Amino acid sequence: MLELLTNPVVWLLFLTVGLVEGRLVPPWRGIPALAASLYILFAFCGPKTGFIYIGLGTLIALLSYVPWCQVPLVVASSLLVIAYTALRNDMMLVAPFLPSLSYFGFRAVALAVEVQKIPLMSLQQRMLQMLFFPIVVMGPITRPEHFAWHVPDAAQAMRRLISGLVFLLIGYGVAPWVLSVYDLQVAPSLFLWRSAVTNSIKLYCDFAGYTDLVIGLGCLCGFTLPENFDNPYMSPNISVFWRRWHMSLSFWIRDFLYIPLGGSRRGFAYKIVLLIVSMSICGVWHGLAWNFLAWGFYHGMLLVVHSICKRLFLGKFFFQGSVWNILSIVMTFLSVTLGWILFSYPLPQAWNSILRMFA
Repeated sequence: MLELLTNPVVWLLFLTVGLVEGRLVPPWRGIPALAASLYILFAFCGPKTGFIYIGLGTLIALLSYVPWCQVPLVVASSLLVIAYTALRNDMMLVAPFLPSLSYFGFRAVALAVEVQKIPLMSLQQRMLQMLFFPIVVMGPITRPEHFAWHVPDAAQAMRRLISGLVFLLIGYGVAPWVLSVYDLQVAPSLFLWRSAVTNSIKLYCDFAGYTDLVIGLGCLCGFTLPENFDNPYMSPNISVFWRRWHMSLSFWIRDFLYIPLGGSRRGFAYKIVLLIVSMSICGVWHGLAWNFLAWGFYHGMLLVVHSICKRLFLGKFFFQGSVWNILSIVMTFLSVTLGWILFSYPLPQAWNSILRMFA
């Protein structure tokens, strides 16, 4: 997928799409971008995988016309796809689909909710929400309104594409400093810290680079896709970090999980429980493994500690003076860095390395 996003031919294809879109009247806009996405899915992902993506995406888009039944049917259809491929012992067919199943689900929920607010949304917007090629496998998690067409800004698009390549090159450059799971068990404390910090940099550069490429391709087509990062490692506390890191996911959890379940309206104790539950779900969403659950629970506890401290000190203890601002940024970065160890390695090895870092 990354090879396709960095392919100049794909860039030229989407630039052509944007120019064609500009010559169409509104009812026909979105069709060239959708056609290009379907072509790439079939041509580069293979007919079987392309059929799964396109079939399920089209089904979700059509179901969005039926009020309040989309999400259960989406879940059922996703399970049928997995069951069908498993029974045929053809897991290679579904393997590329599984990492993006969560993105499919989240975009489907956003479509199901947003279509109630904008009932006259075009079929092209609904299908692009599910099948626009750059966002199929990874984020950002879009909403249908992001596919309202505007005049393409080629200069802005090229800036984002070049920025994405620079981020990816930085991530590639620091990758040798990140220890493998085997080296993690024998490395001394200093090397563990170096690996943890470079791992944080690599994760950010890889993800931010991919996101910039996606936003740049969307810009070529005339779509304004959501931002996903806003200098997250300069955050003064963990709450601000989650407003700057993977912003489309954070806002999705806020709008479709945290607030609908009550948020802070049902008292402080309920808010604490909901923070832990929401972040644990966020962890499991990244993968069905204990380390992802531990990572989500860890961040939930960080948010709980921040909320309790803010409540005890009425917000006056935080961010007083430039020295404290610098210290708070450093402490937040180190807290997030320790969390990335849980995220990146199997839980026993991750926990063992964290203990050895402080030995």
